[in-house]
Amino acid sequence: MIRARPREAAARTADIVGVVGEDFVLATYRVSPRYCAALPHEFIDSTEAFIPVMRDLEYLPQPMDVQDVFDPRFIEEVHPGPHHYDEGVV
Repeated sequence: MIRARPREAAARTADIVGVVGEDFVLATYRVSPRYCAALPHEFIDSTEAFIPVMRDLEYLPQPMDVQDVFDPRFIEEVHPGPHHYDEGVV
């Protein structure tokens, strides 16, 4: 819907969120026109590789695993199937 009918998607999102307007949401969609709720393995892998860096910089008080960062159950419920970041924008 974000790709095919961005104005309608922005209006619905603004109504649900309630703290931002339709124009703001639409501008956000333009910044990331390939938005997808699914988490590609490449994204998870890059985040996992960043965890030791955050630990070394003392941003994390204890060691973490990728499971501490991501709980994919919710995403899998609303976006089953593969991501579509590589698809074009309508």
